[in-house]
Amino acid sequence: MSWETTTLGCSNLEKLPPLYGLCSLNELYLDGTALVEIPPDIGSLSSLELLYLNDTPMEELPSSIGCLSSLVSLNLQGCKKLKSLPNSICELKWLQYLHLSGCSNLEKLPPLHGLRSLRGLHLDGTALVEIPPDIGSLSSLGLLFLDDTPIEELPSSIGCLSSLFDLNLQRCKKLKSLPNSICELKCLETLHLRGCTNLEKLPPLHGLCSLKKLYLDGTALIKIPLDIFSLSSLGVLFLNDTPIEELPSSIGYELNFCNCVNLDQNARGTIMADAVQRIKELAIARSYPYFLVGLPGSKIPEWLSCEGPGHLIETSFPPGCFNNMFLGFVFCAILELKAPVSHEDGHLRCQSSFKNNNGYREANFTSEYFFLENTIESDHVFLARWP
Repeated sequence: MSWETTTLGCSNLEKLPPLYGLCSLNELYLDGTALVEIPPDIGSLSSLELLYLNDTPMEELPSSIGCLSSLVSLNLQGCKKLKSLPNSICELKWLQYLHLSGCSNLEKLPPLHGLRSLRGLHLDGTALVEIPPDIGSLSSLGLLFLDDTPIEELPSSIGCLSSLFDLNLQRCKKLKSLPNSICELKCLETLHLRGCTNLEKLPPLHGLCSLKKLYLDGTALIKIPLDIFSLSSLGVLFLNDTPIEELPSSIGYELNFCNCVNLDQNARGTIMADAVQRIKELAIARSYPYFLVGLPGSKIPEWLSCEGPGHLIETSFPPGCFNNMFLGFVFCAILELKAPVSHEDGHLRCQSSFKNNNGYREANFTSEYFFLENTIESDHVFLARWP
């Protein structure tokens, strides 16, 4: 047969017939079926590129899976009875995406060294405690998702992932440390450590020259490595819900210190003073569209001349002020929340309306600054430069 695509959305399908004749089959969708096993002759499907087995009661794969010489994507997401993968998986030299998210009984991985084309590896929600050291041989790997796993540490070979740009370790509650080799990830742009409640210390980060976003909220960090602010590409740093007590003297562009109640007055003053300096520098250089910072506090900076109670301020501007020297606006708000905020309402919104004297023209701008995941435990001050 010369079928290019076969879709079997049959929830009662428990068994497949022989497949060896489907020599032109490109895509096989078996997701949501009742299949417990795959016929060994699946390895004869030399043209197969996509294989979807997600959300099935599959317990194991045949070793012949390694013979799928054209396979690009293998999806086993939500296969909760899957306990292992065959060693032959490493023979899939053209495999680009391996999805194992939600395989809650998968405790161990086979050798991975042969997966030279792998770009995305999704292991989130598995029962993995460790990662094979040979993961460092995956030179094409760009995405690595390990969130919501009981993993305790990463192998030092993680630093060999020369193409990695997104590393996700959210809510790895047994993770206590990161290897020093993490700083060798020159292409890493996003590092997610949110909710790693036992992570008390970070290794040196100075080599992460491409890092743009660093999520440390909900960790057990007390202080930040001094070299974190040598990261010239860093634009987003989340530190909310941490026991952090002090900061180095230089900070970045989008900073969330919500519920960091251990910050003393000096640390808060440092944050605000640095914010003012950064706002001036960024405005003059016009090199960054916005600057955001939020932290515990109840005082509007004195240098902001226009203020008032409530949620609305009206003011007039002198004639001719909107010229080439105009650098933008700075907004500040004091916010107190006593109840949890939902996903839909968890933003601080700022709307600005401008009218000329004749009332003919009006411009409305709305910016959503911070997503507030948890209850605000005290008064907070939010400061933003825009545009």
